[in-house]
Amino acid sequence: MGRILRFLRPLLVLNYKYPYLVCGMALVMAAIGAFFAIHLRINTNLINLLPKKNKYVQSLDSLKKKVGSETKMTVAIVSPSFTDNRRFAKDLVHKSMKLYDKRTQNNFFDRAEYKRETNVLKNNALYFATSWELNDITSYLKEQIQSSNKKANPFLVNFNSNQKQDTSKKKLKGFEQSYK
Repeated sequence: MGRILRFLRPLLVLNYKYPYLVCGMALVMAAIGAFFAIHLRINTNLINLLPKKNKYVQSLDSLKKKVGSETKMTVAIVSPSFTDNRRFAKDLVHKSMKLYDKRTQNNFFDRAEYKRETNVLKNNALYFATSWELNDITSYLKEQIQSSNKKANPFLVNFNSNQKQDTSKKKLKGFEQSYK
């Protein structure tokens, strides 16, 4: 421990004699470190970390040229006019093919495929639902759980014969219309 203290003694003397200079130098070093920390970027794509001459990188590049990029974009277009949908889709494809990533120096998309497929929307309807629709479905499901728990409870006795009408069928029809 004595060796470490003797080694650091000149630094302690410097701190004691020139405290403003030491604080100023610390602030300058902190500013330089912050500048470089702000400009720090992390590349998570492992292919960019391998050399271009690597056989796996070359085979992935040839696969990208044949099949296309690994980036996928799915767009759902909904409007009453099919011709307007087709025109919008063609414009979207044209502009998307021009998108260029300066960091990787590649286009975002290498090829485009146009399909008229509604199964994607049907199978992923909740993914495309608005927050209002999701909240509505959640509240409906909570009400159904509570009513099921009440029906399953053998100790619950209902003395009020004038209950409100069951609106669950109306809500279900509303959900079906929203889904369509």
